[in-house]
Amino acid sequence: MNKILIVTLSAVLALGSVAAVASAEASSKSERMQLRQQARMSALGDPARAAMAQLRWIERIYLRQNQPQAAQTLYRDVLERTQDPALRNFANVRLARLAAWQPRNLDAALAELKRGLDENLAQLR
Repeated sequence: MNKILIVTLSAVLALGSVAAVASAEASSKSERMQLRQQARMSALGDPARAAMAQLRWIERIYLRQNQPQAAQTLYRDVLERTQDPALRNFANVRLARLAAWQPRNLDAALAELKRGLDENLAQLR
């Protein structure tokens, strides 16, 4: 009889700890969602961050349409049109990533990253 009571109590305690962990994970998840929403709202006030978000959405559409070249053209156009360092860094990294996704095109990805690095180092001088 004591054995059944001990097993039952152990099960109740285990279920209680699982519920506590699940509750902590749920609150952590809601906190992360709130932080993401705050970041999105702050991007509305920063034109560079808003442009980055818009570029990513356009890129996703191009990739879904199986048009990676159009996405690359988009980022190259951004590089021609802006001197904003954050936006240029973003475009360079996205170009490198798009190149890396192409079969065996890692040399192009490295070239894009090195070009962006050279640009950043030139600004530091």
